[in-house]
Amino acid sequence: MWHGFQFTHVRKAGAFHGWEATCYNSDHSETKLCRRTLTLKPDEPLSKEVALRRLRWWCLAGRAEGFNTHERYKKVPCKGPANDETKLPSPADLDNQA
Repeated sequence: MWHGFQFTHVRKAGAFHGWEATCYNSDHSETKLCRRTLTLKPDEPLSKEVALRRLRWWCLAGRAEGFNTHERYKKVPCKGPANDETKLPSPADLDNQA
C-alpha cells in the first residue's frame, strides 16, 4: 500500500508485464474501486520505475480532482506530467504530495 493505494504486478506468462493501481478512496464510490493498469511492451523503453511513477501520479490526480478524473484518465493514454517522463514528479516529490 502507498498512501491508500495498492499496487500489484501484472504478469504475463509468469513474467513481469506491468503495474495495476487500485484506489480505495471511498469519496469516489462506495461500490466501485478505481483501477488503472499500465503494461510494458517488450520493445518499449519505459522502465518499471517510470510506469510506477505514472500510476502514482494518476492516483494523486484522482485524489485531488475526484472520481471523474480517475475514470477519464483511465480511458486515454497518460495525460499531463505522466505523458512526459521529464515532467513527471520524482518519487520523493510524489511522496511529499501524498
